[in-house]
Amino acid sequence: MGRKDQPRPVWWNEECEEAIKYREKCRKKCIRIKSGPKYERLREARRQVRRAVKKAKLAVGWIPEYIRREARRLVRRAVKEAILEVEWIPDYERYHKTETEQEQ
Repeated sequence: MGRKDQPRPVWWNEECEEAIKYREKCRKKCIRIKSGPKYERLREARRQVRRAVKKAKLAVGWIPEYIRREARRLVRRAVKEAILEVEWIPDYERYHKTETEQEQ
């Protein structure tokens, strides 16, 4: 089963297709003739692909779901760190006296 047999993502459109074809064309030219201007065209083509895909995903509403998943992951991490910090504070106070306690 090749890529042509796989279904396209919901957000895939003609703009994405054209940007990727142009990027591949630039990549092939850059491999054959390694020069500054060719490489700059390849870099710009890569940027165009990223922009086209992002624009297509935003139009369909795919990115907000990704952001929600990423936010949940970050919140879970922050909660775990906060729990570890809360569990650690009593030990810190027990073993480390403040400056006023050390003077007495």
